Amino acid sequence: MFEIGYFKKHPEPFFSLAKDLLPEGFKPTPSHHFVRLLHDKGLLLRHYTQNVDGLERKTGIPDDKIVEAHGSFHLSHCTACNKEFPFVWMQEQIRNEVVPMCACGGLIKPDIIFFGESLPSRFFQCVLQDFVNCDLLIIIGTSLIVQPFASLIEKVRSNCPRLLINREKVGTSEESYLAKLIKRFTPEKDIDKNSLFGSLMYKEGLNFQDSLNRDVALLGDCDDIVKVFAEAMGWSLDLERIMKG
Repeated sequence: MFEIGYFKKHPEPFFSLAKDLLPEGFKPTPSHHFVRLLHDKGLLLRHYTQNVDGLERKTGIPDDKIVEAHGSFHLSHCTACNKEFPFVWMQEQIRNEVVPMCACGGLIKPDIIFFGESLPSRFFQCVLQDFVNCDLLIIIGTSLIVQPFASLIEKVRSNCPRLLINREKVGTSEESYLAKLIKRFTPEKDIDKNSLFGSLMYKEGLNFQDSLNRDVALLGDCDDIVKVFAEAMGWSLDLERIMKG
């Protein structure tokens, strides 16, 4: 039901399930508020997320500072004429178990990315301009498996520090199974190093082995770690203020 072709022909299963997918009753975590704190301190270049729940927006982070790689429920559009619909409108349709249709006769779809769809063009535009200007890459709460999002850690400059805040180490330099297959069956001269396959084939990954390197892992509960981070920076009261709204 999450494949775009199937959705356009049979939207009913998705909208039947959508009640459980709506970001209702969810509140931002301390980790979300920590990103807002970075913005308030003038340190946030951009926040990239794979989540579709829109919790970053609830903290007050401006829309232009957020890149939702897999879309979100924040807006919906007609698949025929591209007319825009706000979240509150789509929320009402889903609650009433209505398959939303546009006045033009087209099916209206939340702006979440289905299988078979390209990522938002803004994702690629921002990646090109942001990562070369990044002074510190903070990676919070992720498996670093889903591509092309996982390859973003390779887009920063070679001297840019990378901080992983996570329950476990991920994105390390060990070659993935997919990368090994690419190298085995594709001549090196035929690989574009800037393509998705190329970034997988030549990826360096995060390196936590050497004592002197640019990568650091803080392991544990992300919410606990960002509180410690804020305390070390003298920002504890600021974080508490933001969390209280």
